[in-house]
Amino acid sequence: MNVVARADLQITAAAAGDRGRGLPTSPEVVYHWGSITKIVTATAVMQQVEKGRVNLDAPLDTYFPEFPLGNKITARNLLTHSAGLPAFEDGHLVAFGRNEMPDMASVLESYWRRVHGLAYEPGSHSSYHNWNFLILARLLEKASGEALTTYVRRHI
Repeated sequence: MNVVARADLQITAAAAGDRGRGLPTSPEVVYHWGSITKIVTATAVMQQVEKGRVNLDAPLDTYFPEFPLGNKITARNLLTHSAGLPAFEDGHLVAFGRNEMPDMASVLESYWRRVHGLAYEPGSHSSYHNWNFLILARLLEKASGEALTTYVRRHI
């Protein structure tokens, strides 16, 4: 998706699908922001840390009691990609054919059902993948009481 804009005026917009897989697209198709959200999500989470709503070193089950491995992982581990979570890919990354993305809670519920162990001991090394920041985005939503996109528009 490419957009050219100035102030509040959109000048042009275009999108490219995946012809090989028969997936059409248009500027109206909704996508996750991709890796650029990591910068925005980290900034938003740190704002919640400053407000005392998130503790970087508290176990994740403080915020997500439904996640059985949450007692081993912290928000700091997620921010540094050192949580040890397995990196399953999922179809949630692109919402072809729909005008809305699935909510973060549903995406994480699906992920957590598949996590039966850690790939490595949290904090022992880093392994970049999206799940760390999807969890942080949901943590932000819980801490702030706002959806990620609403929070970003209002505070960043």
